[in-house]
Amino acid sequence: MAKKFCPKCGTERQGNEKFCRKCGYQFAEAASTVKQPAAQPKVQPQRRSRLAPKPRKPMSKKQKAGLIGIGVVIVALIAFFVWGNNYYSETNQIDRIAQDLSSTKKDASGIVTTSDPNLKITSSTVKPLQEYFENNKDDLNSLVSDVESGASLHGITLVQDGHYWLFFPKYKLNVPAAYAKVETNHAGSTVYVDGKNVGKATGSDGEYTKNVGPYFPGTHTFQVKTNVNGRNLQTNQDADDIWGQSNDEQMTITTATFKVKSIAGATVLLDGKNVGKLDGNGELEFKDYPITKGLELQVQANVNGKTVTSKKMNVYDQVEDDTKTLSPKFAGVISESDAQSLLSAAFDQSTATSDQGADLYQNQEGNSDFKQVKQMFDGFNKNDNNDSYTTDVTVKSIMPGGDGKSDVVYDVKYVFDRSDGSQLAQVMEYSGCVLEKNPNYDKNDEGQPYMIDTIGKGKMIQNNTVSGDDNN
Repeated sequence: MAKKFCPKCGTERQGNEKFCRKCGYQFAEAASTVKQPAAQPKVQPQRRSRLAPKPRKPMSKKQKAGLIGIGVVIVALIAFFVWGNNYYSETNQIDRIAQDLSSTKKDASGIVTTSDPNLKITSSTVKPLQEYFENNKDDLNSLVSDVESGASLHGITLVQDGHYWLFFPKYKLNVPAAYAKVETNHAGSTVYVDGKNVGKATGSDGEYTKNVGPYFPGTHTFQVKTNVNGRNLQTNQDADDIWGQSNDEQMTITTATFKVKSIAGATVLLDGKNVGKLDGNGELEFKDYPITKGLELQVQANVNGKTVTSKKMNVYDQVEDDTKTLSPKFAGVISESDAQSLLSAAFDQSTATSDQGADLYQNQEGNSDFKQVKQMFDGFNKNDNNDSYTTDVTVKSIMPGGDGKSDVVYDVKYVFDRSDGSQLAQVMEYSGCVLEKNPNYDKNDEGQPYMIDTIGKGKMIQNNTVSGDDNN
């Protein structure tokens, strides 16, 4: 058998050695006989099975209540913001501001502001502004329209002044303060504004002034009190248009003597104050009475169980025109010009005895007074001693008679030219004359608005005869 050697180190191989004794080389045939370990079957990794979910624990009543509460709060907040955006909208706030301004019974101090640091904002100081708008609704509507469009009225504008509930804008009216200068003609005069003493007027030579303010604009009452020759005098003036910085109030105290004539027993009112009653002749005299430019006279009387009040008459204007007897007129009574025209026609010789004259009377030809006047004029015309004659009617007073009637006092002057050349002048005063509204009067035709119910009772107050020689 041939010897075999190690291919690596050359050492002789003994027999069927599988490895070299010297270097450990593994002979090829030995290597081929080495058993390889048996292949192990692949083990597939097992998938983890999903764990079954744990059952949820039911919510407690407290948890449910909490969730419901959170939901309610969220809904309430949403509703609150929706409501707030509407209620506190600019338009709705302006409407509420207008409502507060429209009545002095409301507190409007919370809806106004001012840039004048000296003007205090209280419920009472804002009243003049409310009183003005309460009596001037058209201006209030104009104010609303103007501020909504970003404009102003009398300087009043809409401004934002803080917030409601931290979220919604709060709007107010920015109102400029008003100032005034009161002027009077007596030294030592004390000035009052809205019943409060604001000091004395100063000056000289019959010109005395007092600057007053600031006030909220609107309606204010000014009063000046003084003492003249030991007599306490005062004058009042209501001003409903006090706006801005320049307002001059003339408060001149003037004295005058005048007489009021109206219905007997009627009450005389000066600036709404009862100052006396008319006597049995319907007269009341005032001597050295203080008057102002705004002094107003009225007469209040009871007529047929009803209280009637005359129209206002400005005393100052009448006295300035040298009118010494003042007779206020009553609403619903015939005017002086209409009464003059009606009675002049009734006593005109061309109509007194005609059908045209009868048309001036209630019940026309059946009116007993028409028959009386017709008979009187027939007598004038038939009297041979009269060559001609004239009549002249003068209305002296007109008073309410109630139910569309007017009581009139008037004079008729008759002048007769006699055949012997003399002239006879007679004046008759008629009282108790009643002129009544014509129920059938139509403004579109030529009928009479008033008709004669009765001519009244006449009395002779003048009777003069002038001889023919005197006439020449």
